[in-house]
Amino acid sequence: MAEVLLLGRRATREIVRYPEAMIPTLFIPLLFLVANIWQVSKTLPSTTPFLKGQGYVAFQLPVSLMFAVATATSGLALVTEIDLGYFDKLLVAPIRRSSTIFGRITADLARGIAMSTLVPVAGVALGARIESGVAGAIAIMIVLLSASFGVAYAGFGLLVALRTRNVQATQSSFLLFFPRLFLTRTSSHSTACHH
Repeated sequence: MAEVLLLGRRATREIVRYPEAMIPTLFIPLLFLVANIWQVSKTLPSTTPFLKGQGYVAFQLPVSLMFAVATATSGLALVTEIDLGYFDKLLVAPIRRSSTIFGRITADLARGIAMSTLVPVAGVALGARIESGVAGAIAIMIVLLSASFGVAYAGFGLLVALRTRNVQATQSSFLLFFPRLFLTRTSSHSTACHH
């Protein structure tokens, strides 16, 4: 466990050291949220049945949240380590091989917690209400579920990186999940309309 935490701290420091790499992962979901709210909120009043009394911000917020945590940065970082030969050094180090992967996943969990806290705060600032209260939402739904989704998504990127050892394949792996984020919104919309 100490190895995982040590490698996780190292990977987290990489994220902090290059904050410009985090800007797109925060900017794109927030831009998506604001642009969709601006376009649609005037045409959909809060009395629209599937909105259940809330504005369009609350309907759009989960999609923006998933965009924020669904990134393939760990896979790309791992492929870079493989290309530079650093990963081979980790493999011969006196640590469990799985620690190198779980260390990356730990960093993704920390990044996911940060992102899944910032996006809902922006949603509340734009007018969304959280029925269970801020503490309930942050502790249960927002942070834990969305950060867990981010970890699973990062795990897929790591798997592609380990199998292919190719930057292009790892970078394009997000195309398998990215369209599904839109489908999730559509299916939740149609389900909500029927209730």
